[in-house]
Amino acid sequence: MNKIFENIDNIRDLINHPWKQNILIQDKIIWNKLCSSLDAIEDAQHSINFYDDLKDFNAHEGGYLYIYGLLQSIYVQQDAIKSLKFSLFNIEINFKIDYPDLYYIREIRNKTIGHPTSRHKDKSFHFIIQNSIGKHSIELWNYYSNNTDDHEFINISECINIQSDNISKILEEIISNLEQEFKRHKNKFNSNCLFDIFPENLSFYLEKLFEGDKDPRYKIHLNVLFEIYEKIKIGIKARYEGSIAQDRMSNLDYIFKRLNNPLLSSLDDEFHENYNLVIALENQLLDFKEIIIEIDIEFGAKSERLVKELEKRKTRMSAVDKDVNIKIILPEKEYNSDAFLSSNEPNKEPETDL
Repeated sequence: MNKIFENIDNIRDLINHPWKQNILIQDKIIWNKLCSSLDAIEDAQHSINFYDDLKDFNAHEGGYLYIYGLLQSIYVQQDAIKSLKFSLFNIEINFKIDYPDLYYIREIRNKTIGHPTSRHKDKSFHFIIQNSIGKHSIELWNYYSNNTDDHEFINISECINIQSDNISKILEEIISNLEQEFKRHKNKFNSNCLFDIFPENLSFYLEKLFEGDKDPRYKIHLNVLFEIYEKIKIGIKARYEGSIAQDRMSNLDYIFKRLNNPLLSSLDDEFHENYNLVIALENQLLDFKEIIIEIDIEFGAKSERLVKELEKRKTRMSAVDKDVNIKIILPEKEYNSDAFLSSNEPNKEPETDL
C-alpha cells in the first residue's frame, strides 16, 4: 500500500477514537474541514499514482491534460494537508518557509497552468513549449515586464518524488503528534481505575432488591448501586469527553428509573415487575463491568484488584485451553474427542472411551 494511504488510514483511526472525535465534532466547521482534507489528500494521490502508471506521451497524445491534471493534483494535495494540520492543531503551514521544496512545486504549477498569462500583476508571463511535453519533463519560457526572458527545464518525475517525500513526512508528524496527545490524555487516568468503583459484592445488593421495596433496605441498596453507576459514568465522560456505550447506559438509566418508580399498582404484578427489572439490572451491570475493564485496559489503569481479576480470567482461559480431551456425545455411543479428531481414515469408526 502507498505510504500516504497508510498514513491517512492511521490518522482516521486516531481521530475516530471517541475521545478525539467527541472534541473535534463539537466544531462542525473544523470537523468538515478535517474530513474533506483527508479525502482530498487521498483523491489527489490516486490521480498522481495514475500519472505514474502512464506510458510516455507527447503534446498530441493527451500530454496537456496529463500535465495539467498532475500539477493541479499536487497543488490540491498541498492545500489539503495545510487544511488538515490547521483543523487538527490550529497551525498554519507556510510552504515558502516550512517546506521550500513544496513551495518550488507550487510556483511551477502557478507559472505553467495556474496563472501563466499574468503573474504578480503583469510582472511575468509564461508558456509551456509544446514539443517539450513528455511524461518526465517539460520546458517553460518565462517573459518578464523588464523585457527579459529565460528558459526553464522542469523535471516532472523529481517533482512527484519531492511531493511524495514531503507529504509523507508531514503526515507522519501529524500521526506522532496525535499519538503523543492521546498518550498525555491517557496518563491522567492510569492511577484512577474504574473497575475499583464497581462493587465487589454486587450479588449482596441485588439480593436485597429482589425482596422488593417493602424491605426498608431496598431504597438504601438501590441508591448505593445508582451512586456507583453515576460515579462510573462521570469517569467515562472524563476519559472520552462524552459518552460511549450509550445504548448500555440508556438501558441502565431506564432500569434504575423504573426500580425507583414502579408503574404497576397490584402487589402481585409489582413483585413480578420488580423481579424482572432486577434480573435485567444484573445482566446490564455485568455487561457494563466488561466495558469498564476494557476502558481501564485501554487507559493503562493499574490497581491490585484489576490485576487480580485479569489474572483470574487468564487462569480460567488457560484451564479451558488445556482441557482438550472433551468427550463428544453421539447417539448410543460416547467417543473420545482426541481419538475422533486424529482419525484420518475415511469411514473409520474412532476408538471408544468406555
